[in-house]
Amino acid sequence: MIDRELTTRDFVQIVEALAGLRPPLPLDDEQIRALAGRARIQEAMRGDIVMGQGEESTYLYFVISGQVRAADTSGDEPRLLYLHGAGSFVGELGMLHDEPRGATVDVLHDAKLALWDRETFDWLLGLDERMYNYLARMKPKYLSVLEPFQGKQWDEVTAIRTGKHPLTLVQDVIVLVLMLPLALILFLIVEAAGFEPGVLAYATIGFFVIFALLGIAYRYLEWRNDEYIVTSKRVIHIERYILYGTQRDEAPLVRIQDVTMTTGSLLQRMLDYHDLIIQTAGAGAIVFKGVRNAEEVRNKIFEEREMAMERREASDTATIRRVLSKKMGIAVRELSLPEESIGRIQLGSPEEEAGRLMTFLDYLLPRTKVVRGETITWRKHWFIWLKRTWVPLLLTLALFGATLLALRAGELPGLVAMLGLSTLIAFIAYLYRHDEWRRDAYIVTRNRIIDVKGTPFRLGGEERREGTFDAVQNITYEVSGVFRNLLNMGDVTIETAGTAATFTFCDVLRPSMVQQEVFDRMVAYHERRRQEEQEQQAGRMSEWFAQYHQLPLPEREGELP
Repeated sequence: MIDRELTTRDFVQIVEALAGLRPPLPLDDEQIRALAGRARIQEAMRGDIVMGQGEESTYLYFVISGQVRAADTSGDEPRLLYLHGAGSFVGELGMLHDEPRGATVDVLHDAKLALWDRETFDWLLGLDERMYNYLARMKPKYLSVLEPFQGKQWDEVTAIRTGKHPLTLVQDVIVLVLMLPLALILFLIVEAAGFEPGVLAYATIGFFVIFALLGIAYRYLEWRNDEYIVTSKRVIHIERYILYGTQRDEAPLVRIQDVTMTTGSLLQRMLDYHDLIIQTAGAGAIVFKGVRNAEEVRNKIFEEREMAMERREASDTATIRRVLSKKMGIAVRELSLPEESIGRIQLGSPEEEAGRLMTFLDYLLPRTKVVRGETITWRKHWFIWLKRTWVPLLLTLALFGATLLALRAGELPGLVAMLGLSTLIAFIAYLYRHDEWRRDAYIVTRNRIIDVKGTPFRLGGEERREGTFDAVQNITYEVSGVFRNLLNMGDVTIETAGTAATFTFCDVLRPSMVQQEVFDRMVAYHERRRQEEQEQQAGRMSEWFAQYHQLPLPEREGELP
């Protein structure tokens, strides 16, 4: 890192950045210029440590350009706390409370930082009493980005998490709400007409009231359960249906091409109630329907996408530096903390690998997920297995038990033989059904997606479809129906650009987890391909430099070699 004095250009950049903060600083133009004039400059390259967790808080930092990340490094594994881009204060909480640094901050994208010492910081707080609250407001924001959701990765933070606008709830329940006064009106009409309300009349009115109240409660819970999430890596739409199922769509930020905001009325525009259509690379689109704070969500998507692209650019630059430094024998900085988990999916697990039994016993186990190195195989839900095998399985167990009882009772050898043969036939029937379930497999390798539809013992052949992640455009899952929701059984759909439009993993257990693992594999595949291309390009560049140094130098200025 390079620490240096402030220049005129630095001063202008700091003033413009501070003046453009939202919400604005509680300082006037003169105070902002005075603050900028007191700054020192620190230029840091990717991999530099700006501050270490537990160190004394001595400086307030401000990111002029580049990106830094704050991570909790106190445990066995690091945990990302926040990503700071241009226009962000860093380390303000430690300075406010005079506490040791709560995180390690390193540089992801070559950064220029402004820093102010303790004396200047105290002077800043004294300029305006609102300045303390302005800096302290970041603590709830830091906590909000750590909110967990299903499938969240260690190095992913939540940029914004919202749901549907209340107006969508009003539209859904308006008819049900009107049923309540309608029931009262009917009751009053009956009484005004002089009729004595009977049991049937009271039952009818009660039915209307109960039906309306239950409908309103159902619609309210369904409205609350829908989520739109923007993280530092992706956009996610989770649609939950009470007692019915869940559907989830997501896409990496770097694949987003455009975000269109649509509205249907003046009231919706006034209330900032819109549909956001997020177009991704390929034909896939993710829709945030009826989202509240639509303008803020759209801006946040573009902001996070720009930061994600910056980190990708920084990763590409680091690859070039690494290859060139290796060729030239020069040391180069590397990240002290792990890079983003994109492209570094954990394959297999000690539990699954240690649980392998002998081949035959392993074959008999109805496992819905099997991990072998870098290959994951999913099979249909255990309920589908049970549905196919329960009759021959129960028959096998019953006949086997009868055979043991016959042997113990000393029955005739012919009866024992008949029971034994019946047990064997029932067991073969069970194996037939079991193998039929087992032959249908959904496989994901390092590079490919494979859908296998087989027949028992391959007697009727086997159909095998394969595709690469190059053609994948979108991955979604859906759990439909109350029963399937209770069993957590659903379908995962992988849309591709090929002639066979989709791969569908039908009736799998925990479809949300299957979708997430396939999605991670797809992202990892594209990231590896991009890294390989960058390394090849950097290798070619290094060869150019090597050949350049082999050229003879001219003896005199202007003379060609």
